[in-house]
Amino acid sequence: MEIYRKQMDRKILEQLKDKILIYLKNRGFQKCEFIRENLDKVAGLYVENMIERDGPRMQSRGEKGQTVKENGTYKIVKKPSEIAIDKGFVLFDENDNPIGIDANVRKLIMTQLTHELIHSGSRFDGHSGIKTTKQNTGLDEGMTQMFTEKIWGYTLSPNSDSKYKDFKKISKILDATFGEQVSIDAYFNHSDALENACNNLSQNNKFYSDINKYLTSTYDMRKAVPKDSRDKYYQTIMQPISEKMIDLVYDKVCAEIVIPKLKTLSKDEQRKIFARHIRLN
Repeated sequence: MEIYRKQMDRKILEQLKDKILIYLKNRGFQKCEFIRENLDKVAGLYVENMIERDGPRMQSRGEKGQTVKENGTYKIVKKPSEIAIDKGFVLFDENDNPIGIDANVRKLIMTQLTHELIHSGSRFDGHSGIKTTKQNTGLDEGMTQMFTEKIWGYTLSPNSDSKYKDFKKISKILDATFGEQVSIDAYFNHSDALENACNNLSQNNKFYSDINKYLTSTYDMRKAVPKDSRDKYYQTIMQPISEKMIDLVYDKVCAEIVIPKLKTLSKDEQRKIFARHIRLN
């Protein structure tokens, strides 16, 4: 299969970087310049035939070491971070060069480019967001999408966000319970604020790690099945198991986080936070 890979004008990313920083500044975040530096490390926006090669439709790629031979000796050269987007969402000129985002999907793609930039902006010390290990992938993706929708001010439909919708809902429940500042601190500062809040309220030192383990297991289930086998294996066998696991996560979060939190509040505060949970999508 022929590999298509061409660079697109990355000016399209600048307005999205500004939206991220405006959101953080309005929340009193103290390290906006650092996040901006990370965002500016994204060296390029590339268009590739990603879906055709059984990959994602969009991807944020961090810096990677690449071994090259120069003057008879080998050395490691850092390959800068980048964002790649599938050809299916892009317009092309007569020479097959990418010239812009397809207007029919522009809002969705701009939103998801923001998602990928948030990954890049929060990437330092070897990881991004809360993803200190692969075990945190599910919740990390959910929080990334939650911040994306906060920044844009609208919620994607479940059809457009089927991959992350449950991870995002869990993230929103935790965000509504502990407050936006805890979420921001945990995600953009790589702090233990969310982990400590979860474990303290649940009175379970393994609550946070368990939730991450369960969510990431469901994430990995879908990813592990090749696309051409999903109708046969995923939808009939693995999807029901995944959905059952997600239901158990909701039960666990409600029993060990939401209800204990409600018990600490006045009747009026309970009504307010309950209303927030009801509105979560």
